[in-house]
Amino acid sequence: MSHRLYYFKPISIKEANIFISKYHRHSKVMRSHKFSIALLSKSNDHIVGVAVVGRPVSRWLDDGKTAEINRLCVLENKKNICSMIYGRVSKICKLMGYNSVITYTLAKEPGTSLIASGFTNDKLSKYNQGWNLRNGIQLRLDGREMINSSDKKRWVRVLK
Repeated sequence: MSHRLYYFKPISIKEANIFISKYHRHSKVMRSHKFSIALLSKSNDHIVGVAVVGRPVSRWLDDGKTAEINRLCVLENKKNICSMIYGRVSKICKLMGYNSVITYTLAKEPGTSLIASGFTNDKLSKYNQGWNLRNGIQLRLDGREMINSSDKKRWVRVLK
């Protein structure tokens, strides 16, 4: 019998979004992705974490060789799950030919799992104060609703 408690499997964006909408603390579901993976418990085959990977949201970083972990969502009571998922996503992206992987966290989050997975804090992205407010909801300049309105840390892992 294997000593491993978890295993990975690819999942659809729909499956990932169901998990994210149920368990993510502050972000909404994703519209699209390059790929999504789930980490499941071997004991009961339940999902304990998911990652959604896509193109970088920032057009300046979208060079065709950079992937972005757009969402990472795990169950609260599980230890080292984030690090396992970050590591597996990095491995998959390297096999797919990407040169680097980026992701963002809220400025108040320490990023311990990212550091353990080989990511470095690249910069602090300041919240853009130029968004419109309408009826207490923050809107982008094109009218779509914003998800979060706080500073974020950008993390990068170079794969090559």
